[in-house]
Amino acid sequence: MAGDYVDEYITMFEVLARRANMKLNDPVNLRMFAQGLHRGLAERCIDIESPDTFVQWMHTAQRQQNNWMRKQSIQYDGYGNTVSNTVEKNQPKLTERWGWKRTGKTRQTWRTASKPETPLA
Repeated sequence: MAGDYVDEYITMFEVLARRANMKLNDPVNLRMFAQGLHRGLAERCIDIESPDTFVQWMHTAQRQQNNWMRKQSIQYDGYGNTVSNTVEKNQPKLTERWGWKRTGKTRQTWRTASKPETPLA
């Protein structure tokens, strides 16, 4: 399986297996399917749900791949950089927190922030 294309791999495996008149739920074919997945993905499928049929393998692999992709979207910013909660060096710091203020009769609110401190050289 190349990259993160679980759905394409599943579709191609199923199409080719049917053309070859293979039984998808045969243990040998299920093993072949699992071997075509990324090793970590196959291990997660077995550890978490222990699928016994092709349909179970298919749904488990899709679910686990989706979970992995969600984790990656949290940890990375989309450009290959790890997202960090730490403050960068020489980044100005706010002296006060963001606050909410009310305005007149309409009771609309907006956010304000105090001016940043100048960084020390």
